[in-house]
Amino acid sequence: MEDRSRRYPLTEELEFPEVFQSDLTDLLDLLVLMSRDYLSPDTSYTRAPLPEFIERVGRLLTAESSKWPRDTRASLMFAFADLCLVYGVKDWRNDEWLKKAQAAYRAGFPKPDEDWIPRGHVNALFNFAMTHSLRGVCLPDRTQLEQSIPLFHRVAYLCSGGRDSWLYAYANMQLGHVLRQLGEEESGTARLEEALAAYMSAAYEVDERRQLDWYRSILFGRAETLRLIGEREPGIARLQEAIPAYQGLLDLYGPTTADLRKPVEEKLERTQAEIRARTARA
Repeated sequence: MEDRSRRYPLTEELEFPEVFQSDLTDLLDLLVLMSRDYLSPDTSYTRAPLPEFIERVGRLLTAESSKWPRDTRASLMFAFADLCLVYGVKDWRNDEWLKKAQAAYRAGFPKPDEDWIPRGHVNALFNFAMTHSLRGVCLPDRTQLEQSIPLFHRVAYLCSGGRDSWLYAYANMQLGHVLRQLGEEESGTARLEEALAAYMSAAYEVDERRQLDWYRSILFGRAETLRLIGEREPGIARLQEAIPAYQGLLDLYGPTTADLRKPVEEKLERTQAEIRARTARA
């Protein structure tokens, strides 16, 4: 309390000073942004342009948040990080926003020597993983991709057993994408096998009628992973497994989505050609 009283001394009229009112307004603006239109700052107001507002709140959190109760600090850090993440996705060529998001998420979680975990903040942990994944793709940076893997695993664990089937599926899907991308650059198949397992875990929780886009993404990831494994292994077993996955994906797209069907059809033809070539050599 002593530190706060030095920053916010009462005036002679026993009123809070302007700096307190300004800081409080910034934090309330931050919470309003995140509560009324989650992850959609374009339609929410601030008293200044969004980048300027983010910078101002970031400075306030850096300077003062260490003195706040731990739950309060975590909630505000995560709200600020979510806003930076949104802006980082919109302005993906500027890595600074995702770096700010990453730092804020990291600051909101407990230190390695503490066993306290914020309740209700699994979404923040998932978004923290996404900052690593996105930076890994945009920079590109293999280390960032690798750092996202244990975070996605942890989210999946915390959401397993029916605790949050939606986030469990989404975390496993993103985990599969990361592992597939890393595995594609390697000569072995270990990462690809892990990706395949992640896609399978995600598929068990996804309803293709209500979550069609997810289901398509999982099916494409599974088909691609099977093809990559099949191309590196002898025989045609894994290549044959990829065929119905590609065909199922084409069935989901239908005949009117030619732009989406074409790359899948090319992958399917490539896989079928490889099967024919190996069969002829056998």
